[in-house]
Amino acid sequence: MDRRQGHTTQRASCNNSTTRWRTAQTLVRRCLGSLHKASNKIDLPRWDLQPSQPATDPTSLGFVTKPIDETIKLIYLAGIHNIQVFTTKPTRILGTQADMATSIPTKNLRVKPQNVATSNRGQKKANGDEIFQMSDTGHQINSVWIWLVDVFELPDTADREQVTANLVKGLERTLGDHPELMGTMHCDNETKRIVIKLLEGGSAALHVKDATAAEDQIPSFAWYDEHDYPVHRLERAHLIPAEASTLLMQVAVDLDTPGPVVAAFQVTFIKGGVIISIAISHQVSDGFGVDAFMTTWAAYSKAATTGEEARLDADIPPHNLFTATTKPTPDEWEALRGKYPTMKYNTAPPPLLPAGFVLPVVKTRVFHFPRSKLAALKAECSVGLPAGEFISTYDSVVALWWRVMLRAKQPLLKFDDSQPTHAILGVNMRKRTGKPISSRYIGCSVAIPHSDDVTVGQALGPRAQALPLLARTVRGATNQVTPEYIDGQTQWAGGLDLRYNELNMPWFFGQDCMNFGWHDLNPYTSHDFGFGLPSGFRWPEMGFDSFLFVTLGMEESYFPHLEKDEELLAFCEQRGLGS
Repeated sequence: MDRRQGHTTQRASCNNSTTRWRTAQTLVRRCLGSLHKASNKIDLPRWDLQPSQPATDPTSLGFVTKPIDETIKLIYLAGIHNIQVFTTKPTRILGTQADMATSIPTKNLRVKPQNVATSNRGQKKANGDEIFQMSDTGHQINSVWIWLVDVFELPDTADREQVTANLVKGLERTLGDHPELMGTMHCDNETKRIVIKLLEGGSAALHVKDATAAEDQIPSFAWYDEHDYPVHRLERAHLIPAEASTLLMQVAVDLDTPGPVVAAFQVTFIKGGVIISIAISHQVSDGFGVDAFMTTWAAYSKAATTGEEARLDADIPPHNLFTATTKPTPDEWEALRGKYPTMKYNTAPPPLLPAGFVLPVVKTRVFHFPRSKLAALKAECSVGLPAGEFISTYDSVVALWWRVMLRAKQPLLKFDDSQPTHAILGVNMRKRTGKPISSRYIGCSVAIPHSDDVTVGQALGPRAQALPLLARTVRGATNQVTPEYIDGQTQWAGGLDLRYNELNMPWFFGQDCMNFGWHDLNPYTSHDFGFGLPSGFRWPEMGFDSFLFVTLGMEESYFPHLEKDEELLAFCEQRGLGS
């Protein structure tokens, strides 16, 4: 809960000494509190907390996966995470020995928009700059990028120059629909907001790499296909443009200081295939928004390839759609305190990290759930369900993982049965507003409700009672997100100073379960750039029955316990272990 009171603000502008590591501070301060509480119970060296320089380059590994049965709607689950995206020791980093690595030819193209017809424009300044306002709900998200990767099969005989030319034409048109993505991120210290600044005549970077002869650094398509696209071999060092490859984004201190890019794009040709990568600020867009942008880019690129016109909804909502139409009064705003505990309102930058702190190492792996076992799990979770109530497949999977992660952590954290635990859910607000929103909307509209608390003893109790209880608890949290809830969250987001907001979540050493479901992404039906649909929006098509995948990230010391969990292994198996 936000402990600061009212609208009292400090006259503090963004500056390098206070904003550096702002996002890392947010994520780690609660980790230190949890660690302090557990310091008499945990063998500290296991947490890799030896003195070192702070990590500057943690990795994000959030991907979703592909089902055989395209009719299953609940297909994509980009996370059942307690920790989603951080690692300071990647399992494998290729190409670090520069004297041995094969050189990868790279072209850095500047792409300018074509036919900017959208009415969603910013405020023009006298010097020609254009200032775009972010949404209020975007300000509630930490300053990071979202990374997504499409992997395609492409014959080595394909004309790569022509493929690139068509992708450029498609991106030109897409940027014409969303010109703010060519801008950079800045603090506006007069309005006390974070804004996007687009220079007059601005452009976006498209990096093109030819790694067809560099299999020592980036595997071939055949290798990815054979090894189930291991997350740790889709490496940001190779696939994400350098200007957007760090998890932590340092927003510029003011409008005059150069800022980080809103978005960056890359095309990587590999032997037998091509990988299209995108990075967009999470404060500007969310997973569904990035998917919508890629769908548009694909449609325009395919049109350039085939000569046929793209079939897209003409309605393009502004990315800052979720912004309060009227700001709440101080009393109205204060009345919302505590109703959105994940969305923390700050009036000043968080304190700096202690010297020498090292982020914990996080291991990320993918687990495969066959459809038949999902049905069995859902049936178990639905036992005793009152008439008229509903439990989804997602609710059931979260309930299972909630138990599994508590069991994996208990030997190290040593929490007792009386302690509370709850789920934290990322919920897409688009379909819960009570009004239609175009599929072309690329903005950030994430609700992150808390579930009711249960005790550790209840969560880890007999499976027949615990799974239904946890599934109903998860469903109850999702059901919080109504049009009224969304209006209230937008009002809570509309404080006087939006530069320092943060997500109040137990990123490390917690006993709560954080879950992010990407249910409505459509890469395997809509990301056709002119050479077919992707075989991996992280995951390929396989010869298994219909299924759902879960990408899990958690501190590596827990994994030996998790990998042997008999209840988990009764429903799924670990995949993508190629080295």
